[in-house]
Amino acid sequence: MSRFACATLLLLLAGCAAGPSRRMVKLFGGEDNRDLVASPERVEAFRLRPPSRVDEATNYNQWPVVGAAVRVPSDVAARFSRGLTSESTYAGDDPKGCKPVPGYMLRFTGGGRSVDVVFCFECAILFTHRGPEPLWYGNFDPSAKAIAALMLQVFPGDPGLKGLAGP
Repeated sequence: MSRFACATLLLLLAGCAAGPSRRMVKLFGGEDNRDLVASPERVEAFRLRPPSRVDEATNYNQWPVVGAAVRVPSDVAARFSRGLTSESTYAGDDPKGCKPVPGYMLRFTGGGRSVDVVFCFECAILFTHRGPEPLWYGNFDPSAKAIAALMLQVFPGDPGLKGLAGP
C-alpha cells in the first residue's frame, strides 16, 4: 500500500473515532460525565416538587422528592441514554423566557459517580448536575413528546405525563 493510501486511510479512520461534540461535553460538564450518561450501570427516576420559599435557592437536583426512587428498566434506560446524548434531541441552549419548575429527575450512576438530569416539561428545558454542582442546560423542544413518553413508562398513570406524551 502506498504512503498516500495509508495516510488517507488513517485520516478516514480518525474521523470515524471522533468523540462527542463540544456541545454535548458542555451540557454534561465533561466527557466523562457524558460517557456516564451514555453507558450507566444504573438509572433511577424521581418525581420532584418545588421547595418551600426558604429553600428556593437550592439546585434543582436537590429539590424535595415525591415518593421513592424508581429503578428505570434497562431497555428504557438505554433509550434515555441514547436520546440525551444525541445532538438531535436539543434545539440549542438559548435562554428562554420561562421560569422552570422541574418535575422529574433521572440519576445516571456508574463507577461510584452520578450525573443528574432534571426535566421541566413546561419549558422543555433540562438541567444537568454532578452532585451539588450545576453543570449546564439544554432545550429539548424537538424531543419533548418522546422524552415524556419514555418518562411515562417509568411513571405509568402520571396524569401530567399522559398529556405531554400525546395519544
